[in-house]
Amino acid sequence: MNKKKVTTNIVYLYLLTFAKILFPLLTFPYLTRVLSVETYGMVSYVRATIIYMQIFVEFGFGLSAVKDIAKLHEEKSEVGRITGNVIAAKVFLSILAFCVLLVLCYKIPLLDQNMIYVLTSFGVVFLSIFILDFLFRGLEEMQLVSLSFILMKGISMLLTFVFVKGDSTVLWIPILDIISSFAAIFFVRYEVKKFDIQIQVTSFTDVWGTLKESFIYFISNMATTVFGALNTMLIGIYISDTREIAYWSVAMTLISGAQTLFNPIIGGIYPQMVKNPSLKILKRIFKTFMPIVILGCIFTFFFADKIIYIVNGPNYSKAAILLKLLVPVLIFSFPAMLIGWPTLGAINHPSKVTFSTILSSCIQIIGLILLITLDKFTLIALALLRNFTEYILLMSRFLFCLFYRDEFRNE
Repeated sequence: MNKKKVTTNIVYLYLLTFAKILFPLLTFPYLTRVLSVETYGMVSYVRATIIYMQIFVEFGFGLSAVKDIAKLHEEKSEVGRITGNVIAAKVFLSILAFCVLLVLCYKIPLLDQNMIYVLTSFGVVFLSIFILDFLFRGLEEMQLVSLSFILMKGISMLLTFVFVKGDSTVLWIPILDIISSFAAIFFVRYEVKKFDIQIQVTSFTDVWGTLKESFIYFISNMATTVFGALNTMLIGIYISDTREIAYWSVAMTLISGAQTLFNPIIGGIYPQMVKNPSLKILKRIFKTFMPIVILGCIFTFFFADKIIYIVNGPNYSKAAILLKLLVPVLIFSFPAMLIGWPTLGAINHPSKVTFSTILSSCIQIIGLILLITLDKFTLIALALLRNFTEYILLMSRFLFCLFYRDEFRNE
């Protein structure tokens, strides 16, 4: 195992994660202050819907294509073929996603009332096809993934402070994301030329094969949205109060922001684990980072009120209890992520990762149905359900790791 490469990847991915935390840390409290609670709730609801569209277009290529490119990274013609077929597949999926979005706008009043905002937001999903993060991750050029993101979000953040001043200017949010996406695309195009990779689409059959190969990863990623986006969408349907959507979104945004701290570790070791699966490095990472996770959770629980007040202002004080209740999600999610794709996926058991995600998602859906049926669908009940399903995700993956432990290397 190339320890230096793993370390370099983790460093650059931490830079990426720092950017993912810093930019929202600046724009998130700004938007909750310049927008009314109702308008911020609408923005959050549309974002939850667009997440589904984004995951559908991504279709798990962030794992399947990365894996293929990591294995064939020295064969530039093959890398170009994989990249071209993935782009073609994503374009096809984006057309389907757009059609689904139109149906949702027709069926859901909150989306129908803000259709221009919704359709503009979808433009970012389409443009993301050409940013090619999967290519750079597969080549283990994590610095390019980080730089393209920083360029894109940096432009969007700075312009947000200039153009978004209140509810009447809320449409600038997706427009600025589109502008920054174009900047990232130009950067990516310039960098791809340096690698002398000729991107090409070989045939419809190959594109279809690319979709089939990535399907299992897509199912897993789509099932994961049950833990986030689906909850937000159901709040909008069954509680029908944009303020409640805003409170839930504020708490979940903070939880999700904390979870992004785990991504550099997961993304940094994944390509190397594909080449040389080793339990030794996994154990070392767990022993190093889990105490830090627990300390962070204790701090969040006892200072949730102050965190909400400082970050979002007094209008969102009701989100503090939700933040406290959601702390166990962080405790369970780090080991669940660590023994997911970097562990089971690396030893060619992606179906087990997918199964664990689907299992916990099914339990989440059953829980949601029960809450709705029993007329107990509240934000507090939703937070408790979210903790339980994250625990199920962790335990199911842990049991699979025990079952397949002989397939890992111990050096």
